[in-house]
Amino acid sequence: MKIKLLALSGVLMTSLLSGCALAPQVISLDKTPNITVSAITTGRTALIRVTDTREDGRLGYRGGWSNENSPLIAEPDLAGILTPRLHETFSQLGFGGASEQPPVKFELKVDKFKYQCNEGLWVSHCELEIKFITELGNGFSKAFVLNQNRSVVAAPRAKYNEEWINGALDELWGHMFNNEELLQAISQN
Repeated sequence: MKIKLLALSGVLMTSLLSGCALAPQVISLDKTPNITVSAITTGRTALIRVTDTREDGRLGYRGGWSNENSPLIAEPDLAGILTPRLHETFSQLGFGGASEQPPVKFELKVDKFKYQCNEGLWVSHCELEIKFITELGNGFSKAFVLNQNRSVVAAPRAKYNEEWINGALDELWGHMFNNEELLQAISQN
């Protein structure tokens, strides 16, 4: 009887510990922003660029027992998602076409994108921190930051993470492209 209990407890412990390591998760993010902006120009061209200055191209880690083995990854990479978003936004701002004015030079730098859930046997808390730096050819630079925390009952599934991160990107995007200081700098560039 003791041998059966010992074997059963060994199987139970193995099951518990092996179930806590989360698999890598690949999510799809929206390439089109879910915001509307007002036009600030008509027909002027813009040279836009997105650069990811982070060393690790991952969005972050899903937490759990073996955090380093549970990355959250965007497909395509973050720059590949943000570039069409930026093109769409500049189109809404009225850019695109032929103009005698020199083109506006705009760079969006991904300085920080950190999705992180707690480590351990049970994932119960996740954080998202995003920092973008906007730079214009005239020397103007402005940082935009978003921080969000959520309590969860288990490690979030891909659909949950897609909805959360897409919503956070739209929120930060709307804050950036409705910022009077940035819009004025773009129109005067």
